[in-house]
Amino acid sequence: MDKIEEKSILNYLSNIPFVYREELSVPKDMNFGAEIEFMTYKQNEVIKKFNKLMQEQKKNGNIKYYRLTDNKRIVKYNSGKKIIELKTPVLSNNKEDFVSLKNMCLTLSENTMPSNQKGIHVHANMSLLEDNSEYLETLLKLFCVYEHILFRFSYGEEEESNINLASYSREISNRLYKYLKKTDLNQDFNKTVEELRTLFNCKSYAINFHEKDLNCKSDTIEVRTFNSSFNPVIIQNDINLVLSMVESIRNNNVDLDRLNYRFNEYDKGFYVKEKYSNLNLDDAIEFSDHIYSKDIDKDYFLRQYAIKDKPKQKKLVI
Repeated sequence: MDKIEEKSILNYLSNIPFVYREELSVPKDMNFGAEIEFMTYKQNEVIKKFNKLMQEQKKNGNIKYYRLTDNKRIVKYNSGKKIIELKTPVLSNNKEDFVSLKNMCLTLSENTMPSNQKGIHVHANMSLLEDNSEYLETLLKLFCVYEHILFRFSYGEEEESNINLASYSREISNRLYKYLKKTDLNQDFNKTVEELRTLFNCKSYAINFHEKDLNCKSDTIEVRTFNSSFNPVIIQNDINLVLSMVESIRNNNVDLDRLNYRFNEYDKGFYVKEKYSNLNLDDAIEFSDHIYSKDIDKDYFLRQYAIKDKPKQKKLVI
C-alpha cells in the first residue's frame, strides 16, 4: 500500500462514527463475559451507584448479576486509591445484555477513571470450538501471525499499552510459534489445551485457556490484552473481536491458505512488542478479512486499530 492510498483509508476511517450496537453480527447464542479493571478515589460512591443500578435492573426483570471486587494486591500500595474490578455475568449477544453492559459502564465512569496499570479481559466459552483440533490450530495461528495487529487494536483509544501489560498480558507469538512447529495438533483437543495451560501460565500471557472454577462455570478462552476503558463502544469492539475470531473459524471463513503461508514465512524478529504500536494497515486489513464477514465490523475494527482518539477523560496515572 502506498502513502496516498494509506492516507485515503485513514481519512475514511477517521470519519466513521462509532455507534454502540444493540446486537453484534455473531449468532445470538454466543455467550461471553468480561472483567473491567479501573481506579477510584470514591469507593463508597461507586458501590452505592452500582447497588442502585443492580436494584433497578432486578426490578426490570434482569436477573444477571454483576460483581465488584477489590484488587487487594494493588490497593495496599496506593493510599486513598482503590483499584476495583467489574465482573460481568455470562452475557449473550442480545439487546437486553448489551444495554445492561452500557448502563453499567456509563454509571461507573462517573466516579472512576481507567487505570494505566490495568485492563479489560474478555472471555468466550471454550465449547464454541466444539473440541475440534483444527479449529484450535487456526485460532492459535491467528494469534501467532497477527499478534502485532491484535495488540495495537487492544490499546483502544490509546497509542500504547498499559504499563503493566508485560506482567499480566505478555506477548505470545514467538513462544506460540515454537510450540506449533513441534506439536502434532491432530492429537486430542483436551491434551492440547492442557499443554497450552502449562505453556501460558494463567494471568501472565495475552491469551489464557481458563479452567472452570467457582467464578467461571465453564472453560473459557480469555484474551487479556485490552487497555482499561469505560467507553462502551470500545468494550463492545473488544468483545466482538474475540467472538468473531471464533465464529469465523467455525464457519470456515478464515483463508487458511493465506494464514498458513504467513505462518510458514514467520520471522521472529518481526514480533517485538515495542514495535506493535506501529501502524500496519496492510496486515490489519488482511486480518479483518479473515475474521469479519460484514463491512460494519471491518470498519469498526480498522477504525479502532488505526485511529487513536484520546479519551475525553484523562486516564489516571499511578
